[in-house]
Formats: sequence, structure tokens, C-alpha cells
Amino acid sequence: MNNQACLQLKVIVPLITGVLSVIALPITVRSGGSIQDPTYCKDVVGPPQDCTTTPERYELTIYEMGICSSDPLPGGDNSEFDDSSCVKTLDNPNGQKADLTNRASVDLTAGTTYRPPNGTYTHSYLKFSNVIGMRGTVETSQVYYSKSNLDVDGASIPSVTPPAENWDDTVTDIGDTGGCGGTVSWSGEEGTMKALLSCTDASSSDARLIAVYKPDSQLIIDDDTEGLQATFLVENLGLEAGVDEEGDGQPDQFDSAPFRVRIETF
Repeated sequence: MNNQACLQLKVIVPLITGVLSVIALPITVRSGGSIQDPTYCKDVVGPPQDCTTTPERYELTIYEMGICSSDPLPGGDNSEFDDSSCVKTLDNPNGQKADLTNRASVDLTAGTTYRPPNGTYTHSYLKFSNVIGMRGTVETSQVYYSKSNLDVDGASIPSVTPPAENWDDTVTDIGDTGGCGGTVSWSGEEGTMKALLSCTDASSSDARLIAVYKPDSQLIIDDDTEGLQATFLVENLGLEAGVDEEGDGQPDQFDSAPFRVRIETF
């Protein structure tokens, strides 16, 4: 895919002078268990149904990235992130924002960057805030616009009145725990992704989503490797529209939804 064919973001992390690396693998979800392939809103025929679409804004605050020689998140719900086999490529305690709907590249120049040692790595990870900056529209029989008004679950309450408004979607519940410690996983053509909601209080500013990505092929870093490139794919994926099945059958809430990532060396 190229930039004209799909909505994607390439995140660039400079490691040392003359060397660029992109190491990032995020996922954000609300429902637990394994993520199923979504229904794209553009493909819905007949009555409206829950579906996903391309957001106009999908902003993460990224704190840390790295690569690992083994799975740092081998367990399920209530497991802990084990970074003993990992090396950091980016560390930024203050966080840096990146909008995944950007078609260009984003340089994560804030914080401290590291070049990983030569070796074979099986996983990558990303730590980011559980607050996702969102905006978007969904078209059924009418166009529905995101609004800053939120329901009791923190989802945007859409309206047929333009324009689309920004809202912050706080992910407080993944997996089967009903809160902190929940995990979720997804497998597809690009590999396997898992996410952990790491926190003691999901409403706290130090709550984090930790996403772990295992590509189908191992990542080999050697003297000829200039870096890794992670391409985020959010087209048709990043915004989920929930339909009021007991009411008028139209969208009654917007949430953030999972997206995909592709990682390769260069």
C-alpha cells in the first residue's frame, strides 16, 4: 500500500546521528478477549449496524518504545509487562503526541532515543496514554458527527448537526477484568498484537496502554540495518460507531477502535 491508497502514519525515532528507527505497535480497544475482524461502515448494506470507519483524528501520547527478544506479555488478564528481554528505543517521561491520521511522518525527537544492539528480536512494544484524542463522522442514511458530549461510558454522543468535534476517549476497560490489568489480542496478516491496560486507577494520569506486536518474521538488527519502520494503518478502522438497536437503529455512540501496524527493517 502507498500513502495515496490508504491512511497511514510512519513514526520516525532517531536513534543516533544518521540512523533512523521506527518502532511502534499500538492498539486500543474497549471489548475484551480476541479482536474479530471489524465490519467496515462503508460496506454496510441495509439497516445500520456496529461498524468501524476512518477517523479524522486519532491522537496518541507516546511515552516509550522498544524491541524484545521474547514475549514481554505472555500472560492474560492481570499479567504484568516483563521487559527483561527488551531494549528501549525511545523514552519520554513527558510523552509526545502523534496523530495517526497524518499521512506524513512524525519525528519523535523529544525524550531520549537509543540504538538497539545487533541481534534477533521477536517482539516490539509501545507504551502510551489510555486517553485517545478522537474526531470523526459516520454516514448511514444521514451523516453523524462526533461531539464533545459524552455518555456514561465516556463515548462521544454523535449528532446530525455539523461539524465534527474533538473528544478524548479514555480507555478504562479491556479484557475481562472490568478495568486495570485487562488484556486483549488480535492476529492478522501483519502478525499478532496484544494490549495491556496497566494502571491502579484507569482515570489516573499515569494509566498506560502497553501494546506488544509480534511480526510474522523476526526483526534482525545488524551492522547493515539503518532502522525499523512502523506504519500505522487506520483507514476504515480507528473509529467505531455503536448502533442503538433498541431505538431508531442509528449510531448513538462513537469510540476509539483498534488499528493495524506493519513493521519492517530498512
